[in-house]
Amino acid sequence: MLRGVLASVLASVFFGVLYLYPVLLQPMNANQILAFRMLLTFPAVTLILLMTGRRWAIQRVLVLAGEKPLVGLSLLVTAGILAMQMWLFAWAP
Repeated sequence: MLRGVLASVLASVFFGVLYLYPVLLQPMNANQILAFRMLLTFPAVTLILLMTGRRWAIQRVLVLAGEKPLVGLSLLVTAGILAMQMWLFAWAP
């Protein structure tokens, strides 16, 4: 239970830091900040999965995407949706 509470608090802190990006990355415009966020998202999620012992999840997704084209396509579609959401959150402030 403590682990879940800690994860929730940490997620809230990271979400709050997102609003500081325009200040911290002052010379960058919204699209450049979006690119920065997108470049950091994949390694951060991968690192979190590796640190929590979920390496099997990464391997399973990669194997499924290779075996079933529909899974690979759905990964591309959801990545596109996530990219649009991240762009909106970067542009809106």
